[in-house]
Amino acid sequence: MQSSSGDIGGVGDVLTELPAILFFLAARHPEGHLLPCEPGAQARCIEWLNWLSGTVHTLAYGQIWRPQRVLDDPSCFPNVIAMGIKNVERDYAFIEHQLRALPDPKSFTIVHPVLLVFWLWGKWIGLDMSKNYPMWAHTMSLVIERPAVRRALATEGIDLGLFT
Repeated sequence: MQSSSGDIGGVGDVLTELPAILFFLAARHPEGHLLPCEPGAQARCIEWLNWLSGTVHTLAYGQIWRPQRVLDDPSCFPNVIAMGIKNVERDYAFIEHQLRALPDPKSFTIVHPVLLVFWLWGKWIGLDMSKNYPMWAHTMSLVIERPAVRRALATEGIDLGLFT
């Protein structure tokens, strides 16, 4: 990839930001069909990635895992964390609703690996993901059946039992 003087990550040959990285990988490997061919569907994938990285990750999980970014008074951190959990639950309810509206739950795009990460994070903060988000649970069960996903999880040492 060509570097330019405006590189966000500060290093010429390093691409940063999840939506950009996933779009780049999908575009470089069209045989993987990780990005829909139709421009409207492509735009929806980018929309999902931006919302997931900007709202769910940065805002909600930022409040939970990095409350010092919001306030510098440690005595306020529990309130920030509690608000982050509420934001995650709100965002996860939205994800569940949106997944119910998808035409083909068996499809796999550049959005699905990100949804997989957030699924795990939900479990890690104590949410009952299978009970509260049944469509998301179903979607993730399809995702983890993919051989490449299983290899990635094994490489990272992530127990498949987390998905039950």
